[in-house]
Amino acid sequence: MYIDSRLELSTKQVVAAAGPSTNAIDVGEPRKLGPGQPMYVVVQTDAVVAADVTVAVQTADAAGFAGAADIASVLIPANTPAGARFVIGFPYTSKRFLRLNYDAAITASAWLTSQEPQSWESYPAQV
Repeated sequence: MYIDSRLELSTKQVVAAAGPSTNAIDVGEPRKLGPGQPMYVVVQTDAVVAADVTVAVQTADAAGFAGAADIASVLIPANTPAGARFVIGFPYTSKRFLRLNYDAAITASAWLTSQEPQSWESYPAQV
């Protein structure tokens, strides 16, 4: 599966304490995601996780994320090894902008995909 850079939320992002994903996704106006093929947010640890981290999918009407609301989340336990993947089923109740929020230190990559997580496979980068 190829990952579209516009669907990447974090790419080996180092979060020192807590904070949002590097990237946000603009699903357009009117909202262009909805019922149909299931979507998933995949979060992959890129280093051993030191403490429990809750990763929340946030949504907002504006790119500044004022008044952002959590619509789904997953707990990544302490001591999770690098390379572990956690999947969040994407809810259909989002607003125009999406991002992740990490509540503790983590190094992670994350993306939105329609491919079923159990069959997801990474391909080496092509230069």
